[in-house]
Amino acid sequence: EAHRLTVESIEEALLLLLKEQPLSALTVTDIAKKAGVSRAAFYRNYASKEDVLRSIALRHAEEMYTQMRRFRDDPDRAHFWIGLFSYARAHGDFYPLLAGNATDSLISECTEYIVTQMSVHPDGICKYVLSYMIGAASRVFEDWVSGGMVESPEEMAEFLKKATMGDGAPLSSCH
Repeated sequence: EAHRLTVESIEEALLLLLKEQPLSALTVTDIAKKAGVSRAAFYRNYASKEDVLRSIALRHAEEMYTQMRRFRDDPDRAHFWIGLFSYARAHGDFYPLLAGNATDSLISECTEYIVTQMSVHPDGICKYVLSYMIGAASRVFEDWVSGGMVESPEEMAEFLKKATMGDGAPLSSCH
C-alpha cells in the first residue's frame, strides 16, 4: 500500500509540475518535494524523471488498448482510429503534457504497444507495413494533440483510413 501511494504521489506531482514547466526544467528534487517523498523514495521507484513520464504514458497506452481491443478483428479500421482519438480526447489533460515533453521514441513506443497488441506478430512485408503505420500514426497523433485536438476523432479516423489506402489496406491484410 505504501509503495502504491508513493508511486501515485510521484506521478501526480510530475503531472502537476508539467503544467507549470517543461520536463527538461524539472529536477528529481522538484518532483520529490511536490510529491512529499524523499529523493531516496523517488529513486526506489524510478530511475529518472523521464522514467516517471514513461510509466504514466505506458499505463495510458495499456488503458487505451483495453478500450480498443474490441476493434481488433473489425475490418473497418476507422473504428480503431476513432477509439484511439476518442480516448486521447477523453484524457485531454494528459496528452498535451505528453506531446510537449516526451521524446519521439516514447510516443512511438506507446503507439507501437497499441498497434502490435491489435495485430498478430507480423512477418515479411507486414512487419514493414506495421512499422510504417506506427511511425505515421505516432506523428499524426502528436501533431493532432499539439494542435489542440481540434478535429473530431471521426475526422481523424477518416483521414488515417484514406492515408492507409482507403479501405484499411495495407494493414487489413496484415493481421
